[in-house]
Amino acid sequence: MAVTEDGHQVAAEWGFTYEGSIKFYPDHSFAENVGVNTTNVFKLGTWELKNNNRSIIFYSVMNDSGTIKKDTTEFNISIDLMGKLILQNSQNLIRHKRIE
Repeated sequence: MAVTEDGHQVAAEWGFTYEGSIKFYPDHSFAENVGVNTTNVFKLGTWELKNNNRSIIFYSVMNDSGTIKKDTTEFNISIDLMGKLILQNSQNLIRHKRIE
């Protein structure tokens, strides 16, 4: 779940959507804004780790009424002192709190 520095949920603008949460799958796909018990999930694209696992690249694809849109976004990866995953690039710094 995307959060502010003090832990409040936010929805950061990124790619085609506002991302309030991100879910990573073992097949290297990902979905955004997925609830804990959601069963019908639209996977937005794939992800790939780079630079000795210090950065992640998201490859997103969306069909917008017949128009195929693609986005490639790279973030540096870090973990803050509170255990939050930080995705950061020149446009965004997005903190993520793990949802169990």
